[in-house]
Amino acid sequence: MTAKTLWQNLKLLVDCDRNIIQTEMTIKDTVSGIEKNKQQIDHLIASREAKKNLYAQERKNVALLELQATEFKTDEDEKKRKLNSIKDQRELRAIEKELEVINQKQIKHEDALVQSWQSMEHAQKSLEQETITSELKITALQEEINGQNESIKKTRETLEQLDKDRAQAAINIPEEWLTKYNRMKHSMQDPIVPVHGTSCSSCFYTIIKQDYANLKKVGMLPCRNCYRLLYLDTDIDTDTATQEKQPGA
Repeated sequence: MTAKTLWQNLKLLVDCDRNIIQTEMTIKDTVSGIEKNKQQIDHLIASREAKKNLYAQERKNVALLELQATEFKTDEDEKKRKLNSIKDQRELRAIEKELEVINQKQIKHEDALVQSWQSMEHAQKSLEQETITSELKITALQEEINGQNESIKKTRETLEQLDKDRAQAAINIPEEWLTKYNRMKHSMQDPIVPVHGTSCSSCFYTIIKQDYANLKKVGMLPCRNCYRLLYLDTDIDTDTATQEKQPGA
């Protein structure tokens, strides 16, 4: 393997790893988006159920008040029947007072019943509106989730291909350099950088003559300062030298 082939294969491996990381992040972000959409759906369902329960409770309240109204009416009718058959004035006045109390209770009860009916009707309208709105939103969110799942499927297929490409790229790299690279790639974004002139292009540390000679021979060398893997791209050096020779450079 030539020196140039070595760093080119390693650069290819770097590109594979960067694409893999980016693809994995895309999948992670999409999964996160799905979870958020599911939470929104759960929130919409919970909100609708809460309004449904409120409406059911208001209906129970109305039913209870109507039952009580019936009981008041039955009690009133019974007192009136007694009133028609009683001749004793004292007992008559007692029943009349009881009827007056019943009437006062009925008036208050009717007000409560009207308010309860209004509350029930408001709860019903709110439930109907919530049902329509939530169904539309849930449908839209579910369609978005379906699209996200399809996107994840395709992205995972891409990731599988990238993993295959990486495995193929790794085959062409000697174990010594593969180990060095694998050790470096987790600690920095750019573990492999070119030499500019006689310096590391990342930390600008000047390479000593002996290392530079080895670099020309091997093609790659760890930087003594930042420990990145340096490679010598003769094409870049040639272009740089040409520019420096041009007038006004």
